[in-house]
This record gives sequence, structure tokens and C-alpha cells, in this order.
Amino acid sequence: MFKMPKEEINQSKLICVTGFMGSGKSTFVNFLKQMGCETFVADEFVHNSYLKGNIGYKIIKDNFGTDYVNDECVDRPKLRELILNNQEKKFLLEKLMNKVIYDKIFELKKENRQIIVELGTYLFFEEYFKDLFYKVVVVDSSDKNYKKNNFKKFSNIEKFSTKPVGNLENPQKEGVFYTDFLVGNCGNLFDLESKAKDFLKVLTHI
Repeated sequence: MFKMPKEEINQSKLICVTGFMGSGKSTFVNFLKQMGCETFVADEFVHNSYLKGNIGYKIIKDNFGTDYVNDECVDRPKLRELILNNQEKKFLLEKLMNKVIYDKIFELKKENRQIIVELGTYLFFEEYFKDLFYKVVVVDSSDKNYKKNNFKKFSNIEKFSTKPVGNLENPQKEGVFYTDFLVGNCGNLFDLESKAKDFLKVLTHI
């Protein structure tokens, strides 16, 4: 089902770049960074928060126990094994760490600067994060997703209203996914860099 986005009321300058694993979103964001954009990568923030003395470390220690931390950082391999085998713990981790990510991005939003935020989990938790962002960009590299949604591969940045997440084989959510820009990644770095340049031009008008 397709719907037009509601009238924009969010005046923050945060731009979310999201996409599934392997879509090329990190490469796209890195191109924008090289071109002078200020960027924030949520995964890097979380990894840093897992160092001893930081908030992520304390959260894991307090909620999952000392078995999942060491003298330097969170034991990520052990934590990953836990959540892969325990849905309840997985949901708990998502709830706790999404709050940490949200709070950090909210602080950035209050600074009223134009920042490119790479946030892969936005696809799975759109309702939770959407109010933080002025615009959302999806980087998509899957041929089958274009075919299923009757989208062609765009040679340039294209704007569209919605994309059914169910058709993107997202097991956690169905319905309508709102986004402002779709960046089709064919796997060619020069092509993706060109699209980053095109998007940089778009940024001057939003």
C-alpha cells in the first residue's frame, strides 16, 4: 500500500541514511563525509559505548551479567551468541540500546546542524526513530527488491513516497515504509560516488 508522507513539521537538519546489510549505505555515507558532510555512524557509536566505563558497557553488565563483559569491553561474540538463541534477550537488548542511540541522536538534533546519520536499524524501528529526522534516504542494492516493487534502477537520485517493507522481506514489520530518497546501488563505486555527489546538490535545497 502506498501513501503520501504527512506534511513536514520536523525542522531538524538530521538526514538518516539506512539500508539492509551489504546495501552500500556505509560507502555512500563515507563518500558524503569525504565531500565535507558532517556524519554520525550509529554502529560506531554503539561499539564505542561498549568500552568499559561507557554507558553501553554498564547496560550490558547490569542487564545481562558480568559473563558478558570483560576488563576492557563488552564481550560481543558471547553477547551475539546469547541473542541469537534467546528472543527475549534479543528484544531486551534492542530496547535498551535503541534508547541509547535515540538519546544520542536527539542531542545531535538539538544542535540544529545538518548531519548525515547512518542508522541501519531505522528499517526495523521506523516508528521509534522517525521523529528524529528531517529526511530519510534508503540505499538499496537488491535486484529482487526493485523487481518486486516495480521500481527501475535509478541513474540518479529519485524521490518517492513509500516502500512496502513486507516486500523487502523484513520479517519484523509489515505495512508501509516512508522514505524521501532511494539510492539504487548497482555495485559500481563510481556510480555510487556519482549519486553521492547528486545527493550533495540536493542537500543544499532541503
